[in-house]
Amino acid sequence: MLKRVTILIALALLLAPGAAAQAGSMDGVNCGDLPESDCQILLDNAAIMDEVFSAAFDMTMEMGVSGDSNAGDMQLSVIGDGRLAADPALATELMALDAATEADSMFALVEELFAAIQGEVVLNMTGASADEPLDMTLNLLIKDGVIVLNAGAMETVTGESMGGMEWFGFDTSGALGDLLGEAGMGSIADMSGMSSPAMEEAEAQATTIARLPDEQVAGIPVAVFESSINLNPILSSLTLEEIQAEAGADQAADAEMALALTQSIEAREMSSRHYIGIDDRFTHRMDLVMDLTIGSEFAGLGEGELHLTANIDIYLSAFNQPVVVEIPEEAMVIPLAMMMQMGSQ
Repeated sequence: MLKRVTILIALALLLAPGAAAQAGSMDGVNCGDLPESDCQILLDNAAIMDEVFSAAFDMTMEMGVSGDSNAGDMQLSVIGDGRLAADPALATELMALDAATEADSMFALVEELFAAIQGEVVLNMTGASADEPLDMTLNLLIKDGVIVLNAGAMETVTGESMGGMEWFGFDTSGALGDLLGEAGMGSIADMSGMSSPAMEEAEAQATTIARLPDEQVAGIPVAVFESSINLNPILSSLTLEEIQAEAGADQAADAEMALALTQSIEAREMSSRHYIGIDDRFTHRMDLVMDLTIGSEFAGLGEGELHLTANIDIYLSAFNQPVVVEIPEEAMVIPLAMMMQMGSQ
């Protein structure tokens, strides 16, 4: 199981620095009961991070899964670093989509955003599950819609030899939207109404935010804010009628599945610490903690219950500096559209 989910986790981690950079967008600043001076720090941070188009990052992650009799327990540790550049305007536009957005429109925007990303990421992954160990270094390069990774990582995940090849990847141009559609992401687009104003208001009411003692990150004085969210009342308050109203009449089955999923989740802890430069207002660090249980049938792992824990610690630096990435000439890059066409025959 561990190797099969490694690439998906890696891609999620690839997006994590961008999520950290966008944390506290102007549309979602929650000051809770903070005094006005502390709230102003969050507002300033949201404004400046909305303009960030590139950053370097260092990160660590500890993740554990237990409690499922079929899959067995799993532990995963990740240490990584990299540089990423994207278009903040496209990212903001994507996050602003609502339930009325057609899936094709969302996919087109995702493809445009991905084509604008340049970056290089190195992730060192170690861990073990009941049936397999993992010790792998994953190198990712992204430019103009092309994503390549080191062949050694592919060999580790697939168990197949890459014949001495050093780099292997895909050109996603003109195919990423179709891939998302085939993966069933259309229903997710249709159900984006779960992030409706009412849902955001409920989240704000369930969130407690406090300012902790100031610290330093890489010698930079930072204000530290801790947010904790009690997710359970939000999940338990959702009704099938509310989800169906947001999703549309043609998504009844997806709405029922979404309700069953939310009812199977128990969040033990959902919290984050946000380290904001006192002088420059940049986000210099994000520490995210999650501890929850979820009905494992929704993860495709059989019956029972999964206990999931994760701690992700991300340090950001080199804001708005140029990021230049070159895809190695020797890399074997296959058009993703061609691969999908071959798979459909």
